[in-house]
Amino acid sequence: RHKKLAMPALASASAASACRRCSRMRTQRTNACGEPGKQCMSHKDKLLWKRRFVLAQLANAPSAYIALSSWASLAAPGTSSYAESNSNSREEVVRTLYDEYSATYDNLDGSQVADAFGFPEMRTQLLAMASGNVLEIGVGTGLNMPFYDAKNLESFTGVDISQGMLDVAANRANNVLGGVKDVRLVRADATEPLAEPLARRTFDTVVDTFSLCVIPEPVKALREMRGALNQGGRMLLLEHTKAKNAALGWYQDATADIIAGGGDGGTGKGCRWNDDVEAMLKSVEGVVIERVDRKLGGTVSLIVARAV
Repeated sequence: RHKKLAMPALASASAASACRRCSRMRTQRTNACGEPGKQCMSHKDKLLWKRRFVLAQLANAPSAYIALSSWASLAAPGTSSYAESNSNSREEVVRTLYDEYSATYDNLDGSQVADAFGFPEMRTQLLAMASGNVLEIGVGTGLNMPFYDAKNLESFTGVDISQGMLDVAANRANNVLGGVKDVRLVRADATEPLAEPLARRTFDTVVDTFSLCVIPEPVKALREMRGALNQGGRMLLLEHTKAKNAALGWYQDATADIIAGGGDGGTGKGCRWNDDVEAMLKSVEGVVIERVDRKLGGTVSLIVARAV
């Protein structure tokens, strides 16, 4: 709004007319807006501010998604925090929690909130590249299964630490992976040697989506994934990761414990959303990163790597 100024009626009318003309044309930078030296915002400036606003909303999207999912996990019946577990082992704590999450897990990570942020599209983009004998780490309830192109799979093996999650995945596999001849679901800890649980099989594709952030020692898990790959095989990752943007990365660091559940895993299922996944993968021998696509303001990474 233009401030009311004590000026002759003619001058006021002239200023108002100029401002209306500026509003119509959008490209006129200077005019008599009622105050000497004031400028109407140009069309270019308006686009710049709109772009900044969109980027700000995009930057907040991942935290909003995780926060909403976290709130839902608190409201879900049968869940508990890490602190409530009687287990002394982190592995047993994670397994116990995810056994409890299994009944309502799809209501969180498979929810309309996840859909709104484009998670199904990300899964589709990633899993279109899966082929041959496929191993999925952290298969959970099998949320990824509908996104595989079954005709490209010779076999499918899913690994998870939680038997409760695997039980749900087994039902889903029967419905959506019927065209795959060999489907196996294995309870195992991805940070421990996988050769024996996997019967020393190796794979053409190893997949992990949004699991590294809850695995206590993610680099160990990445090494096990590399060990399970055939020479030249692909590793396909879709992970929460620390943004390159300094301000957003700082925000992720500052809120990481809160998002994960204050260090006890209670509200965010223990997910660390500020891990530097690219750096972790580069520390694994025998892996070359071929592609990195950053999503949601850089807080989610789609990574394609190859075993060499």
